[in-house]
This record gives sequence, C-alpha cells and structure tokens, in this order.
Amino acid sequence: MRFLLLALIAVGSMAEAQVFKCTDAAGKVAYQSRPCADGAAAETVKIRAAPDAPPPLPEPPADDVNVSQAASEKPAPQVTSPPPRQRPMSWRCTSPDTGEVWYQHTRCPLTTLRMEYIALGNGRLGPSINVERPVQAEEVSRDDACEEINRPGAASRKGSERDEKASPYDKAQGRDLC
Repeated sequence: MRFLLLALIAVGSMAEAQVFKCTDAAGKVAYQSRPCADGAAAETVKIRAAPDAPPPLPEPPADDVNVSQAASEKPAPQVTSPPPRQRPMSWRCTSPDTGEVWYQHTRCPLTTLRMEYIALGNGRLGPSINVERPVQAEEVSRDDACEEINRPGAASRKGSERDEKASPYDKAQGRDLC
C-alpha cells in the first residue's frame, strides 16, 4: 500500500503515466513503472494528470503612480483625543429650615425626615411626628467636600453626622472617596 502511494506521487508529476499492477503467484500486489516479470499477472493502470493550477488573478490597473507613493499620500486616520477627564464632584446639602449642612459624594436627597414633638400645655411634650424638611443641593468639588468633612472641628458643624464618610472597612479596602 505504501508503495502505491509512493508510485502515485512519483508519477504525479508526469502528464499522464502508465503504471503496472503486478500480482505474483503468492498473491502479493506490486505497483511499478516497468512491465511485470514473467509469471506475474499484469494489469495496466492509467493515472490522469493533475488539473492545471487556476490562472493568476489579473493585476489591478496601475494609475502611473507608485503603490508606496499612493499609500503615503493617503490622509492619515484622524486620532481624536479622549474627552477631558472630569474631576469627581460631590454635593453640599443644606436644610434651610434647620440650618444643617452636610457633604455627600452622591446627590443630596430632596427632603429629610425630622422627628418633632408636639407641644402640649403646661410645657409638656406630647407624641413625636416625622416632618419632611426640604434640602437644597449645591455641587462642589470632591476636594472641597473632603476637606470640609475631614477638617478639625467638623464634628461641631450642625449636620456633620450626615456627612458621607467611609467606614474603617471601606478605607482598608481602598474605597474611601476622599
């Protein structure tokens, strides 16, 4: 079988070759380019020539311009720079009714709830109720907000308990926005 492949490869380069299939008395088959020996059954095998390679593709028409020149004359692709990176912003939240001021890195709420007690006669306080108070929001730079949150004495500012501060865990994880 190997000899058959070798024979086919060897004669593959000829336009049309003649191969002899020889079978001896023991039944052994051999393929060869010469006629079989005496006493061997001979059979002629014709091998067709391999098909011709496809014709080459036609050349594109030349415009009397060197291809390398044409490539260099094409305008370079426009490289646009990314938009300028915006500085992170924070918010100064103010409750005009209570005078509270606090800082957040997310937008301020529209209102806050404040627990107030109903005054009863004789200076006594009655049950408490939740009252919604409006909040004003002013956009400030992150640096200014962080400076105000971490300023010494910030705890004395009315509303400082609402400041958006990172927990010790978030600080350890690198999630402190200040």
